Amino acid sequence: VNRQNAKYLLKGDSVGKVFQVNADTGDVYAFERLDREKISEHHLVALIVDKDTNRNQESPSSFTIKVHDVNDNWPVFTHQVFNASV
Repeated sequence: VNRQNAKYLLKGDSVGKVFQVNADTGDVYAFERLDREKISEHHLVALIVDKDTNRNQESPSSFTIKVHDVNDNWPVFTHQVFNASV
């Protein structure tokens, strides 16, 4: 929306904890590292409302942020020495 009186809002469980939206531009930011082992998907709803009345200027849009897995854990070995033969 390209309206001067528009304000962007974001709703969802992780809003304010992990994600925030710039109310003027609609840019969404993550403020912590996303870890697939903790949460693999974040379900959010984007809204555009009038700054004065808080009435919707458009229908809310639901979207999902899917977190891809990255090998971020170091390998753990149960013994100090392993013997093997091929």
